[in-house]
Amino acid sequence: MRNSSVRQATAWTLALVVLILGAGIVSAQTVDAEKDAGITAKVEARLARDKEVSTYEILVATVDGVVTLQGEVDDKATKTKAGMIAFETRGVREVQNRIQIPAADGS
Repeated sequence: MRNSSVRQATAWTLALVVLILGAGIVSAQTVDAEKDAGITAKVEARLARDKEVSTYEILVATVDGVVTLQGEVDDKATKTKAGMIAFETRGVREVQNRIQIPAADGS
């Protein structure tokens, strides 16, 4: 009988530990998502304040501190500037600059 009680107590203890650890993981993911949303907002605000870059629609997404830029601009200088603005934003670990420059029309 005593062995059964020890096993049952051990099982409950393990279940409690798993529950607590699982809650910590979910909490950490929520914090990361909120942090990423804050980074996205900061990058968008900084892009909007820049006279050259603000005239273009550039989409910003952030996952784990990695910012992805998408959209179209007219030249490489603007693409580079948008990437630098994003990179210099606090919390950004890396920038994936996927902004496109349309090919010049031959006509």
